[in-house]
Amino acid sequence: MPPTPLNPPLVVFDSDKTKLNICPEYFRSNAAFRAFLKKSIREHLLSLKLDKGAMVALDGEPWESSHYCVCTNCLEAFRKEAGLAVAPQPKEHYAGENKWKWVDFRLKQTEDYERLICEAIRETDPSLFIVDYDYVVEYGAPDERILYTGCAKSSEMNEKWFDAHQTSYYHILGPKAFRLLRNNTRHLKKPIHPVVAIDGSGGYLSKKEVRSPRQVRQFALAAFVNGCPQMAVYSGLQYDAEFLKAFMYARAAIASVEDFPWGKRDGALAASASDPDFLFATAVLDGREAIALFNYNPKATVTAKVTHPKGGVWRAVNPVSGKVALPQADLGAGVEFEIPAEGVRFLVFDKK
Repeated sequence: MPPTPLNPPLVVFDSDKTKLNICPEYFRSNAAFRAFLKKSIREHLLSLKLDKGAMVALDGEPWESSHYCVCTNCLEAFRKEAGLAVAPQPKEHYAGENKWKWVDFRLKQTEDYERLICEAIRETDPSLFIVDYDYVVEYGAPDERILYTGCAKSSEMNEKWFDAHQTSYYHILGPKAFRLLRNNTRHLKKPIHPVVAIDGSGGYLSKKEVRSPRQVRQFALAAFVNGCPQMAVYSGLQYDAEFLKAFMYARAAIASVEDFPWGKRDGALAASASDPDFLFATAVLDGREAIALFNYNPKATVTAKVTHPKGGVWRAVNPVSGKVALPQADLGAGVEFEIPAEGVRFLVFDKK
């Protein structure tokens, strides 16, 4: 029986097993199926009666890149795109020099899937805001592309089709999360709405990956100072009032300094501390300089010294309370501030 939109070919996995997913090359190249899918997406969106400007989230996770799909159509398409004389046999497609060519081929298959879905959404209602669930890549690292050997999804390639990234930080915590937020927001062109999990261990989270309310608050503030306009939460067993309090505290801090262009242009302030779990972010606005001091140490208070390359005497204000922290701070010599364990401290300096 030949394939039809209602009877598409399934993925061939490692040449001897079939998965209950549609062959990506059929998805990519069969005009009748693509038209059928676009029509189905349109009908579903219209049935939801979404408000103008509503957010639509995509959640495609093309794992098992090395095995998936090795049907004859996919292997022949791979041969053409990779410039090979002969289509490889299953398992040979991922051997030797073919490995990264296969990864690039799978990334292109995924991008075409993303494009089709986004086009269908925009043709239905151009006002809808499309976000895509994707993964953190450490851009510029020697192993930058290693993620794609497991999950064939490139945020760089796909972002031209949607409005924002909904990047998973389920398994990335502490100072590593801060550094990767900075790395990704400065590399990708579209906004990032990072998503964290609030849940117990035993499923997709290990015990070390379960975030406390204090850690969620710290992550929200790290996302903010690194230029993320929003964040998302995948909530589960541990979502209680303590987390709501953490979000309220984070929102109060953000509101006090939201006029500063965080993540866009660094200020000249600098900070240092002996603790390796200390990080900071800066921003400048109309002669005022703001700094956010992050202490990722889970147990100890950290003392950080704040300096300015031009020195001078500045006033330090706690923007959250509106109170003056120091009426005269010599930023040439440096001024010390304490940050509690897993805490964040915002300060705004001016010449008043």
